[in-house]
Amino acid sequence: LEYPEKVSVVPLSTRWYPAVTMGNFTVDGMVNCDGMGIPTGEHPVDCRGEVISATGVENGREIVVEGEVRLHPIFTYENSYISTTATLPYKVRLQGQDSLPSGSSLNVYAECVGCHVRIDGARMAVDMELFVTAIASLGQVSQVVEQVELDKAHPYMDEEGEIFAIYLDGKESLWDVGKRYHTSLEELQSGNGLPDEILEHPQNPQLLDGLARLLIER
Repeated sequence: LEYPEKVSVVPLSTRWYPAVTMGNFTVDGMVNCDGMGIPTGEHPVDCRGEVISATGVENGREIVVEGEVRLHPIFTYENSYISTTATLPYKVRLQGQDSLPSGSSLNVYAECVGCHVRIDGARMAVDMELFVTAIASLGQVSQVVEQVELDKAHPYMDEEGEIFAIYLDGKESLWDVGKRYHTSLEELQSGNGLPDEILEHPQNPQLLDGLARLLIER
């Protein structure tokens, strides 16, 4: 005798990352010094930079990241230090190998890794280095096997042409099964120990409701 396997599965939510693209970029710009409180004739001794915002849009194999950066140049003034603030827009382009899959979400990250400024007449020249990363992700739901065991309550003969088992969904009638497998209703009734009254209405599916399996002999 052979025994069918009872397999139980559970859903598994996973996240696939089809693309991770990154790169180093330089943001160049000019800022007017008017109204910034920069001491006349002084040059910056240091500068700190930060990324204020970063958004990404996919355009085929290209990901366009743009936003704003803020810089804080530091000057010497009367035996002390003063700092001022300025903002600049930026736009960078990351090249990927393939277009992103449909339904994927895009997250971008940018950080300042270096900032240099210098006074050029009435303007301040800015040279800021950015490290930009774009990560695409796609949620998926799959099934994994939780447990496998032998269904020893329902053995069957593993010999083709003699006895085999079919599994029902509770909506089939005895007439449907017999017609499909070219088996008489009497053989189905006797081989499965069905009550005699089931033959009175073999076309009625609710008479088989609750039976998970039928043995068939041909």
